[in-house]
Amino acid sequence: MAGSVFGKFFTCTAWGDAYTQGIGAVVDGVPAGLKITENDIQQYLNRRRVWAASVPAKRHESDFVTIASGLENGITTGGPVSLTIMNSAVKEKGSATVPGTIRPGQGDLAMVAKYGATTEKVTLYPSRIQSAITAAGAIAVKILKEIGVSFCTYVSSVGPVSISYANCSVDALKKSPLLMPDPQASAEAMEYARNVAAEHDSAGSTVEVVVTGMPAGVGEPLFGSLSAQIASAVMAIESVAGVEFGDGIKSSTRKGSEDCDSFAFGDEIRKLSNHSGGIEGGMSDGSEIVVRAALRPDPWAGQDHDTFNVHGTPVSLSAREAYDVVTAPRLCVVIESVVAMAIVDRLFENMSAKIENVKKFYDEAK
Repeated sequence: MAGSVFGKFFTCTAWGDAYTQGIGAVVDGVPAGLKITENDIQQYLNRRRVWAASVPAKRHESDFVTIASGLENGITTGGPVSLTIMNSAVKEKGSATVPGTIRPGQGDLAMVAKYGATTEKVTLYPSRIQSAITAAGAIAVKILKEIGVSFCTYVSSVGPVSISYANCSVDALKKSPLLMPDPQASAEAMEYARNVAAEHDSAGSTVEVVVTGMPAGVGEPLFGSLSAQIASAVMAIESVAGVEFGDGIKSSTRKGSEDCDSFAFGDEIRKLSNHSGGIEGGMSDGSEIVVRAALRPDPWAGQDHDTFNVHGTPVSLSAREAYDVVTAPRLCVVIESVVAMAIVDRLFENMSAKIENVKKFYDEAK
C-alpha cells in the first residue's frame, strides 16, 4: 500500500493493521545524540488510551512500545529508529458480525474499489496505525523541545458545546476527563456525551493545537508551505473532516481591516493579534501556531444499518459495542504528534535555506 511514508527530511514509515500481531513505525532523519527512552514514547501512547475509562467508550487498546534500533544507551545513533507495538487489539479474520460487510462511513467502499477484498477482510484499519504515528510523533516532540518549542493540545468543542477562552486554564485542562480547559464547558460536554451514549450514538468534536516557541521563517511560500505540510499530516488521520489555522473560516466573514494582524513597535516588534494562526505566506512568523482539527462523529457507532457485502448482496449490520462516543480526547495526542512531525520536517529543510547557515555549520565543524 503506497502512502505509508510521511516527510522528506524527517520521515515516518508506518506499518501494520488490525489483523497483524504487531504495528509500528520506522523513523528516519533523527539526529544523533538525542536522549530518548521507551518511557518517553510510552507516555504519549498512554495519553491516547487513558481516556477510554473516563469518556463513554468500550474500546481499549493497551499499547506498549519497544525500540528495536537507532539507540545506544538511551541516545540516538543517527540511524533509523524502529518502533514496534504488539497489537493487543488484534482482530481475527472473519470475526466481523457479517464478514465482508461494507461498513457505512468507514472507508470500506473505497478500500474495496482500490485494493479488492475477500469475504474475510475488507479494510486495512488505518485507525489502528494511529498508535504507531503517535510513537513516532513523540520523537518529533522531543526534538522540538531541544530548541524550546512546546505544545498545548486540548478539546475545544464536543457536539454543540464549545469552550470560552476567557474561562480556560491549564489547571482546568488537567482535571477535565474530556481534555477541555474550560471547566463549565467540560461539565456540559460530559453530560452531552453521556446522553449521546445512552442513545447508542456518537458526537463530533474539535481539537486545537497551540505551538509556542516556534522560530520564524520555517516553511516555503508555495507548495512546501508549513500550513500545507501540517494540514496534509492532520488530514491523514481517520475521522478528521477539516483543518483550520488561526481564525480559519471565520476570516472569510470579515473585512481586511478587521482580519489584519498589525504590528506594535517597541523594544521588539510584535503582532497585536494572531488571526493568521502564526503562519503567513506559507511560513511561520514567530508567533503561536494555532491548528484546529474538526472531527466527524463515528458514523457507524451503536446503530444498526442496512448495507451490502463485497458481493453486492444486501445485509444487515448490527450495532457496534466497541466505539468511542467522543474521539477527541484520544485523538489529541495523535494530532499533536503529526503536527510535530510536520514541523520537524520543515525545520530540517529550512536549515539549508541560507548559505550563511551552511557555512556556519561547517565552519564550526572544522
